[in-house]
Amino acid sequence: MSYTMANSYLHFLPAAIFLALPTTFVITYFWSVKEDHVYHVLPNISETGALPPESCLFSMMLNLTAFTMLFSVYVRHKEIVEVFRAKRLSETNPNAFILNKTSTITGVVACGSLDVLANFQEATEIGYVHQLASVICFYGSALYLLQQSVLSAWMVPEISGQWLVNVRWFLGCLASFAVLGDTVFTSISYMYLYSQDDKSPIFANRTAYWTPDTPGFVWHCTSSVTQYVVVLALGAYILTFCWDFKKITIFAPEIEMRTEPIPEPVQSLTFKTVE
Repeated sequence: MSYTMANSYLHFLPAAIFLALPTTFVITYFWSVKEDHVYHVLPNISETGALPPESCLFSMMLNLTAFTMLFSVYVRHKEIVEVFRAKRLSETNPNAFILNKTSTITGVVACGSLDVLANFQEATEIGYVHQLASVICFYGSALYLLQQSVLSAWMVPEISGQWLVNVRWFLGCLASFAVLGDTVFTSISYMYLYSQDDKSPIFANRTAYWTPDTPGFVWHCTSSVTQYVVVLALGAYILTFCWDFKKITIFAPEIEMRTEPIPEPVQSLTFKTVE
């Protein structure tokens, strides 16, 4: 990896992620409303991709997004390694390399959990896997953003400007507070639901069909708002990587053969006539 001003188009990667996340959820929202799988007022993100046919698109798009985000985490890791090596931070701040490794691990776990929740929908017999993956993905993503904000501050002025660091801190804190809010509001909504209607028919197909008459509906809508805030903050944060990735060129990996291939003559093809 080299730092040049060559146009490698790598900066389009964060832009693609920024567009893919909301686009996926907007399409699955309208699709699930059309199929009458969710009520049209502020359903949770997972509910819009819980049932087929929209769950198929939900899984496919999030799988692609998770892979793209994972590659971005790798590029970001290598970028930070090169910058810190050039600045000789190992001599003045050895914790910088440790934080970079920790942040990369956090990003990998968040991307992996995104892939898991995409393939294990909420409306299945193992919906608890989806719920667990959602928690890991949300909290892991928020932690990754905060870690990257610290690393960005150490890259001023070589790569990041102070204004960009401030934007990343704002988005990271916004995502973190939204994740905490989602946990609180979701817990309250289900507390109302189970305390007043523990055998409600809204749990058909193992996913709740929330309506204004459902106990805890307002809290449920509030949790949905926090989830959309997390998604938008995450997408906007990754979009800021465009400024960094413009200065990076990645070269294709080199392959070294352990044995010298022995050339063989090309075999001629013979055709038999079928009578």
